[in-house]
Amino acid sequence: METFVQTFSDLIRDRLSELRLNAFAAENAAGLPPDAIRNVLRSEKQSGPTLARTKEICDALGLEIRIAPKHLMATIDEAGIRNGDGLDDAAPTGFLTIPWVEKSVGAGSAPVCFSRAWLDAHDLKVDFLQAILPDEVEIDGVPSTDILAVLDTRAGLQKGHGLWCYKMAGRVLASHLTFAGDVTVIHPSRPELAPKIIEGPVSREITLFGKVVWLGQSIPLKGTVR
Repeated sequence: METFVQTFSDLIRDRLSELRLNAFAAENAAGLPPDAIRNVLRSEKQSGPTLARTKEICDALGLEIRIAPKHLMATIDEAGIRNGDGLDDAAPTGFLTIPWVEKSVGAGSAPVCFSRAWLDAHDLKVDFLQAILPDEVEIDGVPSTDILAVLDTRAGLQKGHGLWCYKMAGRVLASHLTFAGDVTVIHPSRPELAPKIIEGPVSREITLFGKVVWLGQSIPLKGTVR
């Protein structure tokens, strides 16, 4: 699930690995300008290249860009993800619902469900998945509010770099975190901002909810939540 979760350079690097191509060969095969892909891999900017260049690179590597109206839940694969039409809707056959991290959001599950096959393909276990509505998503180019996040709550994932959801100073945030031994780095949404460094147990300053494995545009709830 790459939408909003990986940087564009991470996605391209993974795709090149899948295709067993290096960036130079992919550029030549697709007739792209020199360094079109290599510049993406070298860049530390999470915002990535222009939309036009992104489209050219995605076409060259067999990837697809999807842009949907804001009021709809962003879906990655229609065969793997379904939106619930209401709080009381049962999941379709073969699909599994996701509970809320915080029960105060409402009874029942989040308004999205995933197919068993899709979860298996991404090595996700439904017993460890929970949904949450972050107060802010600290990723450049992503709406900061009205986002639904699905989290993998397994503690063993606290290593390396990834997008995590956590509570700090009473607010629920989604940010890129790097776990490096006894040091945890919370990366800002923009490179000109200073990162937050936590030395020692991360639980001293923040409450980790889980690693983000899917993000989508939330649907405003209407009526009474039972």
